[in-house]
Amino acid sequence: MKSILAACVCLLAASVLAQQPPAQQPPPPPAAPAGATPPEARKTMTPEERRQHIMEMVGGFVTKPTKLPGVLFLNLQQRVPHDFVAATARTIADSAKFKYSTEAAGGEAGAMIARALARTNDVGLVIAIVDEPGAPSLLTAQDAGWARVNVAYLATDNPGDERLRERLIRQLWRATGLVFGAGYSLQFPGSVMRPIRSLADLDAIAGRSYATDTLQVILKSAEQLGIANMRPFTYKVACEQGWAPAPTNQWQKAIWDAAKGGGTQ
Repeated sequence: MKSILAACVCLLAASVLAQQPPAQQPPPPPAAPAGATPPEARKTMTPEERRQHIMEMVGGFVTKPTKLPGVLFLNLQQRVPHDFVAATARTIADSAKFKYSTEAAGGEAGAMIARALARTNDVGLVIAIVDEPGAPSLLTAQDAGWARVNVAYLATDNPGDERLRERLIRQLWRATGLVFGAGYSLQFPGSVMRPIRSLADLDAIAGRSYATDTLQVILKSAEQLGIANMRPFTYKVACEQGWAPAPTNQWQKAIWDAAKGGGTQ
């Protein structure tokens, strides 16, 4: 009897399996276009090759001309070379995509900041770098549009040139973020926007740039404050929008002619 039941179960299972549709096979990968380089033959482009490729495809990148003011990095000290201050300012501005300028000058900080902010056609915010023994490391006045970074405080413990410059880099990033209204970036440990209470805390900051949250605040604040945004556009887009500068090479010339109806891409 048991053998008969077992046979019936086997027959029933076989019948159910036979009624199931065959398993679907995944579709074959799409065929590569004729003349395309197979993946195994492709090589990783060097930065120079990548720039050249972008130039040939879209004419490289350009920024839109603007009459809006920018951020002035006003260097009022001589302890750290102005070239170093200017290079740091450029890195910050390029990261956050705002218009900037740098100047080296002398004079009392408060008067110089006020004089700079009076130039409303080209200056919207001021980051002053000062050398004032006894003053705090960093002062910000968001509503007034300025911040002051004090290298004298950063040099209190005679740190040496390299460490002093590292401290100045961090404080310039932090001062710029704060004067734009960005707060501390506590959820992103890699951000430079960390709270500090001492030079040791400043030295312990691992970050050298802004996290996404800080960049978003700077972008929105710049728009509300009327600070020029220097977001890059491809030369092709600039031609299509009608504000591209005159072409400087054969690839831009081809894009220029095509946009103006004088050629084809």
